Amino acid sequence: MRRVLARAFGSLLPLFLIHTSTTSATDAAPLRPLFTAPRAVAPPVIDGELDDPCWQRSARVSYFMTARPRRLAQRQTWTYVCWDSDSLYLAFRCEDPQVGRLSAHAADKDSPALLQDDYVEVHLAPSGEHARFYHLMVNGDGTVYDESEPGDPASWDPDLKIGVSRGSNYWTVELAVEGQEVDRRNPGTSEWGINFGRHATHPEELSRWYPSEDSPGSRQLGRMRLETAAPIAQLVALGDAFGDLGKEGAVASIALVNPTSGKLACEIGARTREPSTKWTEAGPRKIALPPSSQQTVAAPYSVSQPKGNLLHVLVKQNGTITFDSGELPLKDRFLRPRLEGALRRLQSGLSTVTSSKSILPEVRQLREQLGANLQVVNRLSQSVDAPSPPSAGRWLEVDRKLREIEESLHEADITLIILSGYTSAELQGKSMNRQYVIYTRPVFEVAAPDSKPEKHEIRQSLAVFATPGETEPASFCVCSRISLENVTVKASDLTRVSAPSQADTIPAQPTDRNRLKQAFIPARCVNIKVLKYWWQGGTAVEKGPNLVLVPELLVKDDRVSMRGLAPDVPVRVDPLTDIPAGSSKQFWITISVPAEAEPGDYQSTLTFLPPGQPVSRLTLRLRVLPFALPQPRQRLLMEYRHRLELGSGINTVTESRFQMELRDIADHGFHAATVFDSGSSRDQALTLQQKVGMTGPIPVVEGSREPRDLRPLLKRQKRVKGAPLLFYVPEPVKTPAELEGGRGRLSAIRAAGGTTVAVTSPGRTSELHDVLDVPCFDVTDPGFVEYVRDRLANSAGSAVDTHCYTWEAMQENPSVNRLFCGYYLWKTGVFGGLARTYQEVLSGDDPYNDNSGVRLRHRMVTYPSRQGPVTTIQWEAAREGIDDLRYLTQLELLIRAHENLKRPALQSAVVEGKKTLDKARRSIQADYRVTLKSLRPRDYQSLRWQVAQAIMKIMDAMRK
Repeated sequence: MRRVLARAFGSLLPLFLIHTSTTSATDAAPLRPLFTAPRAVAPPVIDGELDDPCWQRSARVSYFMTARPRRLAQRQTWTYVCWDSDSLYLAFRCEDPQVGRLSAHAADKDSPALLQDDYVEVHLAPSGEHARFYHLMVNGDGTVYDESEPGDPASWDPDLKIGVSRGSNYWTVELAVEGQEVDRRNPGTSEWGINFGRHATHPEELSRWYPSEDSPGSRQLGRMRLETAAPIAQLVALGDAFGDLGKEGAVASIALVNPTSGKLACEIGARTREPSTKWTEAGPRKIALPPSSQQTVAAPYSVSQPKGNLLHVLVKQNGTITFDSGELPLKDRFLRPRLEGALRRLQSGLSTVTSSKSILPEVRQLREQLGANLQVVNRLSQSVDAPSPPSAGRWLEVDRKLREIEESLHEADITLIILSGYTSAELQGKSMNRQYVIYTRPVFEVAAPDSKPEKHEIRQSLAVFATPGETEPASFCVCSRISLENVTVKASDLTRVSAPSQADTIPAQPTDRNRLKQAFIPARCVNIKVLKYWWQGGTAVEKGPNLVLVPELLVKDDRVSMRGLAPDVPVRVDPLTDIPAGSSKQFWITISVPAEAEPGDYQSTLTFLPPGQPVSRLTLRLRVLPFALPQPRQRLLMEYRHRLELGSGINTVTESRFQMELRDIADHGFHAATVFDSGSSRDQALTLQQKVGMTGPIPVVEGSREPRDLRPLLKRQKRVKGAPLLFYVPEPVKTPAELEGGRGRLSAIRAAGGTTVAVTSPGRTSELHDVLDVPCFDVTDPGFVEYVRDRLANSAGSAVDTHCYTWEAMQENPSVNRLFCGYYLWKTGVFGGLARTYQEVLSGDDPYNDNSGVRLRHRMVTYPSRQGPVTTIQWEAAREGIDDLRYLTQLELLIRAHENLKRPALQSAVVEGKKTLDKARRSIQADYRVTLKSLRPRDYQSLRWQVAQAIMKIMDAMRK
């Protein structure tokens, strides 16, 4: 055991109670968790040993969760909370089977190195979620990091007593936050915002009591009430260990404590739901707690599916909530819904094979197998309803037999899926010759290896639309019953099958007079790749506790192993892959429509060639729309960290690679890339941006504080008639310390006549208005969404149009890039967007290894190879977002040009166009997180088609 005493300046609790909220718990957000913290009869000895009497009747918070994915942490943490007139007392007991490998290297107070240690943390806001924010971290040796401004430990130094200790499979932190005024307000109405967290290493895992999808400094807090006469509740068990077969079904266990000398009456209720469904509630239980007593109470609940269930438990006293668990994910081991699901699947399968009237011997064998399994499931269902007492052994035996049925059902499902794609002639054949089926999915709605198609997805054609000069993606999938090796797909030329009607044409523009129109599109414009699933450290910016299988890379051969900074990726015209038995594989198509393509309908044949199996053909239909897309007024910039300067760092690249990557960025619709070079290398980088057609403004990273160093660059750019420059400070300018350092750099740039851009927060713009021309806001900043709401509500003027925002583009959700490059940029009306980062390896020398020792994942929206950038679906989504923006721009230009013309047909089309834009605005929420959760990839495409239709209606009315 080791005891640490840390004393600094000021006292925390007096500050807290001056601002304490008196909001009733029942008025708070319904699913923000809440617990009641009791008054301690006697203070604990702060020695790291949790043997003091106060901890026996304190509030106990557990079931910490990870945010991405949202699930219970592998190593759980118990937090104990109580208080008295002198202090707030907190204790953490951290489960860790490898406590001997505990990382506690940070020894100095407020050292950033603590972020790499095992630590516990508490976030506090005395008057709720938007009050002053306090953050405290303690590692396993008692080293402290504290702050009230994110990233600025000098902003808060509380009086603390800290004790730490270690056991055989756990470690503890005990602390007192000292103060004098807890008793001077009515504690029965005191409610604080609070959250607890833990960072574990070996393996790494970040978990919280109230998990947030935001960054570690998130201000999304749960709730704590300071009470003297209320029941104290703690969840003891969630009831997800095969408990659904008991007499009452599944049962959660809650330990209740009455800390008072009187009798307390309370009410307990548990409810469940599946994601995106309504809650299913069981009747509440009323409990009478004798004075100074403790008892464990059962709260029954029901589930309708074995996986994805969420539990919510409430405890009330006299109608006031004193405990709210929030949403807790349950483990995937409920038996009764599995039995019911197996029964439904068997009955449906029998119905399908019977109605097919097929003479195939495989169908007859499947019918017999399904019938036999149906009898087994019926017997299992009868056995679990028997009156004999339930037992773990009995449940495990049911589970074993049910697993056998489920394995056979998986094989049966695959067979039924293949048969559903059979023609009538194939169903009457002598055997199942074709062991696979082709199906389609909306672009960016990926098919995991274990995906199975819905019946409506099995089709023989694929349809897309695009404009001349546009690149448009599409996809199809193959599900196979057997293992297929060396599979390839070939595309034929796209030939026009129907000429455009009068309504589908527009008068030739002066620039079109000498252009040779094409009535076919060659097969080389149809690029087919394989979507590669591979193991990564998570799906967000931070690594998760385990490697996860992620769909990302678009490659010609997904079997090729890629490692290092420049792997060799063989160049192929057609894709080549294997499809394991019982799995799906997704193929990705990008169609580059030539700028001279005639409007109309085109058709190509995609031939699927599996060796040893019958060949299949899929018709690809393309509608080329009768207009070209303009460039938007908004600017899309890419943070590009590669350099031409000589050096040995991993960011130094050859000129050929530099130009190849810049061209890739330009081809995806971005207007510029950041320049990190200096001197002659910087001039060369600017020249290459101009060569690939980037129109800027180009963000140049400049660290000089001398105006004379910048003026030659501005003169040079003016002399060569290059794109305008922005001088970019890549380090955030948010905290007081960052403001002090960043102001000098920004002032020097301004003095030289340069335009400045830096990442800051909306609340800091007034302090930087004299030195910062283009404030860039991180979308994860706590004040960003509120800034957007204010901007939309106030119709901000032209000065605000210099604002932009930035986001991490490497996240494994294509909708992130599509939204921020397109609809969200259009809705907010800001100057532009800065995507981070094209390629950045954070540690080691292998961007394909996401299991490095640092906390953050590699920032890769594309990956390197000797043959050029390896693209990803996130990168393709960025291009689609920019095209969304261009469609919206075209509609706005047409409306602006024709809204004052007094022609009835044209006025009607313009009104419909305005309605389409209004619908798009309503579909995109000011809070981008809501949009990302509510809109599917197909919804973005549907919005685009509605915009395209509105454009063509106005064009049609122009001719009348």
